[in-house]
Amino acid sequence: MHTYALRIRAGDRSIGVSASASSITGALQGQIWAVAYLGVGGLGYSPEKYNWHDVVVTTRARRVVLIHWDDYTRPLTQPLVAMPYAVDNLSRTLAIVRELAAASDVDLRMPTLGQPTDPAHGLP
Repeated sequence: MHTYALRIRAGDRSIGVSASASSITGALQGQIWAVAYLGVGGLGYSPEKYNWHDVVVTTRARRVVLIHWDDYTRPLTQPLVAMPYAVDNLSRTLAIVRELAAASDVDLRMPTLGQPTDPAHGLP
């Protein structure tokens, strides 16, 4: 298991991308992110491998944008749709991360394909 994370400065904010739903404890210690783009692919069938704490809580992210949940076999000229149920269970994934977000007082978002966004807009 590996932790891959990318941190980007956006003005006075730090935005982090953790493309994998799993992480190594302590790998992000000391990083502060306003927004975390968080990969959740496979979480619906493997919640025991997921560690919200090591990414979101450790970085003190106030907003989480879910990534790596969609069917990557489709062209980006078509709307985003979830992976087939046989591959992942997006409904279960969303239930898990909504509960974690509520417990952590974190704003949870889904990305919008092809629309520019300020991921930290409205954060204190």
